[in-house]
Amino acid sequence: MKKSDFYFDLPERLIAQHPLEQRDASRLMVLDRKDGSVTHRHFHDMLEYVKPGDCIVFNNSRVIPARLMGHAVGHVTPIEVLLLTDKGDGLWECLTRPGRKTRAGVELTFGDGLLTATVEAVQPDGNRLIRFHYEGIFLEILDKLGTMPLPPYIKEKLDDPERYQTVYSKTPGSAAAPTAGLHFTKELLEALKDKGVKLAFVTLHVGLGTFRPVKEDDVADHHMHSEYYEVTPEQAEAINAARARGDLLQFAEHLIHDDRVGEGLGRVALRGLLFRRDLQLCERTLDGVFLADEAAQLVPFPRCRQSRSLHCQFFTDSGFTDAVI
Repeated sequence: MKKSDFYFDLPERLIAQHPLEQRDASRLMVLDRKDGSVTHRHFHDMLEYVKPGDCIVFNNSRVIPARLMGHAVGHVTPIEVLLLTDKGDGLWECLTRPGRKTRAGVELTFGDGLLTATVEAVQPDGNRLIRFHYEGIFLEILDKLGTMPLPPYIKEKLDDPERYQTVYSKTPGSAAAPTAGLHFTKELLEALKDKGVKLAFVTLHVGLGTFRPVKEDDVADHHMHSEYYEVTPEQAEAINAARARGDLLQFAEHLIHDDRVGEGLGRVALRGLLFRRDLQLCERTLDGVFLADEAAQLVPFPRCRQSRSLHCQFFTDSGFTDAVI
């Protein structure tokens, strides 16, 4: 599969620079699997497409203000540092720009010395291992000095950082928002629960694996950066119980609607592509979703749709793995 297979035209004028005032007023595309028809609704209309017993799985990761601007000690050239993965004891895997200014051994300073750092190593992929030095709580210092790592196609300043968080975000650690969930409101979540829909939460910290550009022409040659995820026993039990009663439906930025599941049967809806691969990693290891606390390194490939499921193909270091989701 070639990278060019994924090319499409997206005019800049169609890329929103500011979020809607009401999250769930965003548009929702609905694909009916029975006849292939497409309708356009608003996100709050999703209540019409769920049934009691359905289970929606959310990613509760919270975005940290991971972009830091500083400079090397004794120099004035600005250096941008993007935090990717917490390695423990103040050590982070990071992206830096310009890279030539952050060789191993370089000392960095941020916020007039409130935060300092040492570049300890340069990884084979160009990422840096940087150890930060500070007094107090690191996340509190980030709140003072860091900014939200908005995608490069968002040119306008984000006035309210909470609009780059989901309303159910809980566990800090992402370097980018799990955007499939940004349209939910607290009121919509309550309406779902009132209708008998089960809400389950897992954690996937969005990192470089999500937004690093694919440089190889053959996408199978792309190295996928790992991302930390966690599924607790309680949440795994809720997901497995719902899946045992019915089908697994894709439910991301769009909605694939399938009414062929009988009354009283449960359907599982996964909020977004990013962490669907993590539940797939769990499922191929054991029969069902289980307690997990590790890093995922899967690349999802589109393949075909078969009968009542969405058939995809995942690529790992050991080769291709089929996944019916």
